[in-house]
Amino acid sequence: MLKRLLTVAMVVLFTLSLGTMVLADEIKGTIAAIADKEITVKSKDGKEVTVNISSKRTAIKGAARADLKAGTKVTMTHDGKEAQTIEVREAK
Repeated sequence: MLKRLLTVAMVVLFTLSLGTMVLADEIKGTIAAIADKEITVKSKDGKEVTVNISSKRTAIKGAARADLKAGTKVTMTHDGKEAQTIEVREAK
């Protein structure tokens, strides 16, 4: 019984993790604006995405949070409301 319960729990966790990956959108571009809890990234084709930044849930790679400035090239994954990852591709 315990083995079956653990198997079901693992399947549920795996399914939920796939759902999170599918729901994430990605944008590559430059930071157009950044405030205390919000970031706007503009892609080469002019599309802008503005989402919240969470100090606990947003992973920032390649720079410190304080180093994120307008003009910095980044790749950002988001769910439409909040940034999940911000990866600095080229610091300004």
